[in-house]
Amino acid sequence: MSRNLVKDHNSDAILWDGCDDAIMGMTPNGCVVYSIDRLLDVFIKQGMTEEEAVEWVDYNILGAYVGEYTPVHIYEFEPQIINNNSDALFE
Repeated sequence: MSRNLVKDHNSDAILWDGCDDAIMGMTPNGCVVYSIDRLLDVFIKQGMTEEEAVEWVDYNILGAYVGEYTPVHIYEFEPQIINNNSDALFE
């Protein structure tokens, strides 16, 4: 999903700079949905180690509240994991 498409849907939506590759979609109320795994990939590609990226995302993104349209962050699961072993996801 592109930045322009997000802004066409909700001009007040909050977008993280440089993280467009991690956008998964939007919620019905207009919040951008980001993949946490893809966010980590973005920062690793920018030169951070995996540990630095995890710390950065945890502190600066997941811990942020920036108003009504604060983005939502999700972990992606492989469909076969959900279908074949859904109980194991939450152990």
